[in-house]
Amino acid sequence: MARIRAAWLDDTLTTAQAAEQVGLTRANFWRRAKALGLPSRKRGKPWRIASDREAEFTDMWRRGVPVAEMARHFGIASSGIIYRRKALGLPGRSHDLRHFAVGREEEFAAMWLAGIDSAAIGKLFGQSARTVVERAHLMGLPRRPRGRPGLPIEAWQEIRLAALLADAAKREQQAARERAACEKVAA
Repeated sequence: MARIRAAWLDDTLTTAQAAEQVGLTRANFWRRAKALGLPSRKRGKPWRIASDREAEFTDMWRRGVPVAEMARHFGIASSGIIYRRKALGLPGRSHDLRHFAVGREEEFAAMWLAGIDSAAIGKLFGQSARTVVERAHLMGLPRRPRGRPGLPIEAWQEIRLAALLADAAKREQQAARERAACEKVAA
């Protein structure tokens, strides 16, 4: 009985580990503990985060780290992440796709139309491939055939950089022509 009581109250062990330690099945271990009038054991992962890690938590939440990843990082249940977010007064995360790629719609559309892989676009925007596809459809972009290899994101970025450099060169040439015209008029 003392062994059962000690194993039951040892919160460093899971119920299965405690039962194995005293040579019982989990069900029999539970029945005997209840017959002895022992208090209920805590279930599942803890849901609290140490107060000295709140800044880290807040930073991860604001960066949009997925709840499951945060739960693994802090060693707590996913529900604990949501509970702590509310307790800290942090805003919830919108599942509204209209907020995804706001201010970068042209870049997103260009990448989509260039045929860049959805997962690569998602990685760049910090979203899943499925979210990328849903956002493209919400924006009215055409559907893409499955299985067609897309342009590698690196190649697209090089093309985009070349276009930006060409545009900057055109602007510089235009400015030089305007300066020359002003100098002619002044002379």
